[in-house]
Amino acid sequence: MKNGSNNVARATRIMLALGSAGRDGMSLSALAEVIGDAKPSIHRALISMGESGFVTQKVRRGNYFLGPAVYALAHRTPSVTELVGIVRPKMLSVTAETGYSTFLMMRAGLDSICIDMQPGRTMAATMIDGIGGRVPLGLTIGGIALLGQLDQPTREQILRANSGQTAAAGLIPAQIQREIETYHMNGYACGRRQGPHFAHVCIALPVLDLALPGCEAAISVVAPDMAMADTDIHVHARRIRSALRESLASQAVV
Repeated sequence: MKNGSNNVARATRIMLALGSAGRDGMSLSALAEVIGDAKPSIHRALISMGESGFVTQKVRRGNYFLGPAVYALAHRTPSVTELVGIVRPKMLSVTAETGYSTFLMMRAGLDSICIDMQPGRTMAATMIDGIGGRVPLGLTIGGIALLGQLDQPTREQILRANSGQTAAAGLIPAQIQREIETYHMNGYACGRRQGPHFAHVCIALPVLDLALPGCEAAISVVAPDMAMADTDIHVHARRIRSALRESLASQAVV
């Protein structure tokens, strides 16, 4: 058992050292010196870690680098089925609390796509036709929450590609930018949109903040335009975020 613990500790120190080494990597001698361990022990650990992709060596007898398995684990996202299973109880909780419909939106390339929804007592006409409905990012408030989770170059590229659709919907770039800035400031997106027949108000919270790292998804709560005054939006947003976090905490996910 002691040897097992030592091996785990050694592998951890190796990954930390290689993570700080940058693009040049580290030689076996340098690793042994930094970690303070014998070269044969370090070499055996590197061979074992290399078999699982946690360490790589560009050429024989060359320097060592962190392998692709480290990156893959760090950026693993839940499957759609897993995501829906985790988030659906929270959506039901929010719908029961507010009476409004909730939508689980996920980024699909240049679009946002609805992968789950819970209809509320008070329905609002939206741009999404239920589960499977998709709309270009930027058109909906849920899409704003998704765009806000992306790095700036990716976000700008998507908005350029979707500029024709957003302009046709009467949305100007300055408005979309303000909504994204509000998202970054408050941790949620909010605003009004014109649906097929009536306007609606929407609050969208990132699933990323709900202990599912690496997942580009958002929960949107949609109400008829007249059902929620501007002064109520932020109150509802804080209440919804609190309810979602409490629900997650009860499942020991946070």
